[in-house]
Amino acid sequence: MKKNKILAVVASCLLLISVFANTATPAFGEATGAPGKPILGIVEDNGVISCKIILLADNNNGTRWRLYENGKLIQCGSAEDNTPEPQVIILEPFTRPAGQYKYKCELINKYGSTFSDERIFTVNHGFIDEVPQAIFTEDFENGANGWTVVSSDPGSTVVIENGTGIYGSKCVKISSSVFSDTAYTKQISGLTIGEKYRLTAYVKYQDVVRDPNSFYWPVIGPNVCIYPTWTYSGEWENLGTFYPGWKKIYVDFTASTTSVDIAVRLGYTNSKVTGTAWFDNITVEHLPKTVFTEDFENGLSSNWEIRSSKHGNSLATVTVESGTGVNNSKCLKISSLAQDEDVGCVKTLQLAPNSYYKLSALMKYENVTPGKSDGANICLYNNEGEDAIWIRTATATGTNTSWELVKLLFKTPDSGSVNIGLRLGFLNCETKGTVWFDNVKVEAVPSDYIYESEHIIACFETDDTQFATREGILNWLSELDKVYVLMKEFSGNRVPFDGKKMGILSSDSHSGGVGAYAGDPIMWFKSANDNPVAYQLKMTCEHGDLSFAILHEIGHNFNLGNTSWNWNDEMFANFRAYYAVEQLENLHLNNMGPMPVVYNYPNIRREGTELKDYYSERYNETMAQGEFHHDGLMYTLILAKEKIGWEPFLKTIQYLSSNDFSNKNDMEKFELFYSKLSEYSQQPISELISDEDMSLVRAYWNEHGSLFTR
Repeated sequence: MKKNKILAVVASCLLLISVFANTATPAFGEATGAPGKPILGIVEDNGVISCKIILLADNNNGTRWRLYENGKLIQCGSAEDNTPEPQVIILEPFTRPAGQYKYKCELINKYGSTFSDERIFTVNHGFIDEVPQAIFTEDFENGANGWTVVSSDPGSTVVIENGTGIYGSKCVKISSSVFSDTAYTKQISGLTIGEKYRLTAYVKYQDVVRDPNSFYWPVIGPNVCIYPTWTYSGEWENLGTFYPGWKKIYVDFTASTTSVDIAVRLGYTNSKVTGTAWFDNITVEHLPKTVFTEDFENGLSSNWEIRSSKHGNSLATVTVESGTGVNNSKCLKISSLAQDEDVGCVKTLQLAPNSYYKLSALMKYENVTPGKSDGANICLYNNEGEDAIWIRTATATGTNTSWELVKLLFKTPDSGSVNIGLRLGFLNCETKGTVWFDNVKVEAVPSDYIYESEHIIACFETDDTQFATREGILNWLSELDKVYVLMKEFSGNRVPFDGKKMGILSSDSHSGGVGAYAGDPIMWFKSANDNPVAYQLKMTCEHGDLSFAILHEIGHNFNLGNTSWNWNDEMFANFRAYYAVEQLENLHLNNMGPMPVVYNYPNIRREGTELKDYYSERYNETMAQGEFHHDGLMYTLILAKEKIGWEPFLKTIQYLSSNDFSNKNDMEKFELFYSKLSEYSQQPISELISDEDMSLVRAYWNEHGSLFTR
């Protein structure tokens, strides 16, 4: 549908709303049935999409809404029920590249839900990403600007065309009526040998056809490349027509010389084509591999800070020692022999925000107290006065006088500022011994470690993905995007980390005895002898397993913020996950996605609400035997949900999350939860939890002064 037609539809709907709004109507009430059928209005401006959900008057209103794109849940929110008044819900704008999309919305209340008609919507121009760190840009506004044509056939043409570039600007147009390979090249210089770079361009094309007499594979249409090498953009089979929108294409390359010839190109060596391609917004971006090195050959500079748990009473020594480094060079030596200490050297680095890096060093150690949870390590330090950062390499105690490479992957915060540390001991673990460090490096992780979706950015090393495929992992993250939106819905439309993408990081660092823990990123642990991450990604790709462990940690992340009402987030993290899985099953039944699958203890496959069976088993093992446990209690919540539906739970969570209950103890929070759930469901508490189970909860509280269980 054309943009002006879309605007006309929206305008007509708003006019109808105006007519109804000016007609006498009854006082506001509440819906008495499922919502009326909504109308979805969509407008787009250069890839920025704005949506409205419109419900005409004299219809039952919704209290929640959802937006779907190509069958995938992408947004949700709450709505005010003013039945029988009209509803107009304005959604948060979002960006999309050029292409065709299918959208529909859903209005929900306690009686049911109603979908709009599906809208097929074409984004003509598409959103153009900025590259603020580009070291080279070309938009052809000043003409050829040093670019030259290299073509296999004189029948091709290259021109700078006005008005057909992005946002109606200039661009370069390559056309060929005969089968040819035509490149438009330019030399760029000032590169660093061995460093990584990214060449990016936006392209659109028409009627691109391969030479039928060529049996060469691959068939390469419009592309960007390093000329005349075989380094070209990953999305290369651009045949047929992609017009009038813009497609982003790029290629990463490592500089072997200080200058290279970049090219936008129609066809390739042995892959001749006919057709037309337009290119614009060409950039080269430096992707520095190593951003920091330290070999201590010039001593310990003043911007290294020494920290000790003993503060002014430290007896440890921190020195740069000659002759004991790699190849008899200098190295850093930290020694605490007179007393147990946690002592280390700290350096602050400014890195790219919300990005993954690797800290590495060569390390050897001697007589580090055995049997303790921490010994010699590299780590991240917190800023003074802030919460501790629990990221460090695995325990190294005893003696190992051979140089060993230790590494630590990490994700930077919003500020990009991190404190790297070389350390003996750790928080709450003072120790004795000596450790030496040399050849310290911080470098960006390779781009093929990164897996990114709408709400998740994950980092997996090659040993993690040995049994998986990139496509399979990205499909899993796409399902986790839905989980993210559903947990947002469950949590009163609150999101963690100010809405930025949530990280998942595979790590062989010190696990503290757990498989994973929440935060940004979610830390997912492995070791040299055991890699559960690789096994889980294999299960995900082969069996569609969502990974209940990761669902649980995402659930914990949605508790960040106002937690003052929550008496046991081990249970509520699972309850959020259960909500998401049940809703995904409902979407599957509406032909919008696969049946959700989780494998949990003891490695049993559970589809959708079969997950309830696990909690039924846990109830029978615990509370049915007179033993309080949060798994058993969660089963009673599932039973209550089956009586009253989800709406009273969502209202209860919304109320509790909007108020401060930090002055209440666990039992008072528990009682408040059930009081509000009773109020919103209009059911007595005894219908929501049995008297016997309530007595177990009270008895546990009286004995332990807490409702936390493991």
